[in-house]
Amino acid sequence: MTTVVRLSIGECESLALKALRGVGCDWGIAQEGAFAVGMLCERGVPALRSLAVLTQAYDAHGRVAPPACCPLTLGVRIMDSVDAVAALDASAKTTVVAPVLMLPFVARALDDAAEAVVLNWQSGAVHISPGLDIGFAAARALGGVSVDVLENCLRAPVAEQGKYVSVQERRAEVWRRCLSMLEAFAHRTYVPASEASRASGAGGEGSDD
Repeated sequence: MTTVVRLSIGECESLALKALRGVGCDWGIAQEGAFAVGMLCERGVPALRSLAVLTQAYDAHGRVAPPACCPLTLGVRIMDSVDAVAALDASAKTTVVAPVLMLPFVARALDDAAEAVVLNWQSGAVHISPGLDIGFAAARALGGVSVDVLENCLRAPVAEQGKYVSVQERRAEVWRRCLSMLEAFAHRTYVPASEASRASGAGGEGSDD
């Protein structure tokens, strides 16, 4: 049996949404997180591996335990700010779980600005331009980091079009172990079968259905 499974981008997003709901995220964060996973997977970044790391960090109350920070809630905060770069500067020295998941939020925050940024993590630097035009090697390297510290954020010129990776993938690879972990969280969102649900037409009526 192969240890790697290939999923469509839509399947990745659906799995991410259910897994995030399963660990206690509200609908807004779960939807934003699923969208971020899809954007990264389209660009060949192993986002489901990072999502599996993030789900493991959530506690019983649906929160990442301090002093670590959730990349989704931090990303939404940056995306909603008036000045994304200033918000990133204010987040310097923050410890972030599964930090690669924050990149799509930063890119979307830059969409209306004619500038790019360099995020300097302890593990290395990642250049991000509007539209999630990112340094592929740097993003993949960050995707392999479970926890990192954002050292600082520097304004940078927008990269020449095509210099960095663009949308290219229709399917994404995920290790079976990561897939099983995410599916276990996703199963928490399923409603158990009951006599009432069967009477209303859910599922089959017999063992051969």
